[in-house]
Amino acid sequence: MKKIKLYAIFSISLILIGVLTYLVLDRKLNKEFATRSTPLSSAERFDWEIPDLPKGYIWDEDRATEEELSKSRMWFDNRFANVRPEDQEGGSFLPKSGKIYKTFVQIESSISNIHDDTRRFREAVDEVNTDNGWLLSIRLNEYEVGGMAADGVGGSLWGYIKVNDYMIRTITYGYEAYECVKQEFSCKINFFIIVSDPVDIRDSIMNL
Repeated sequence: MKKIKLYAIFSISLILIGVLTYLVLDRKLNKEFATRSTPLSSAERFDWEIPDLPKGYIWDEDRATEEELSKSRMWFDNRFANVRPEDQEGGSFLPKSGKIYKTFVQIESSISNIHDDTRRFREAVDEVNTDNGWLLSIRLNEYEVGGMAADGVGGSLWGYIKVNDYMIRTITYGYEAYECVKQEFSCKINFFIIVSDPVDIRDSIMNL
């Protein structure tokens, strides 16, 4: 009788272990399946076609800091709205995150070499961006939206944008000259490229 009881207890224990094992595995598999089957967002599925980095430079990659992202400001205005010019609205917004690529070039010999090198850099990136569908500005309903644009004595910034389902990204190109020695026509040039992560443009333009 005692052996029968022990056998029954042992059998019940095996059944309970089997049931618990099944429940744990089933829950784990369902969780993994749910993770795999979660649909990607439109921005994640969309091929943004980020242009290749310009060749002939040694690029260092890093996450862009808040200060660096401030160079990737995007602007908008409602120039296509049926309102008087004085009633037009506009503003700007920044990407929240992104990557930056940097390279440093020492340019010597003549001031024309500096202009030539920066011009070649700009021509190279302008062509590859337009070929991949990146634009300096774009119309969205009643709004015009564009990338960064700024020029100065020692540098320049210009940005391209691309929009998909109200998600927007910007690629900002720029260069800064520093440690210039006029007598020797020598300068160090910092070329950089900031590639933002997608942001929802409706967070900044409420009436789209």
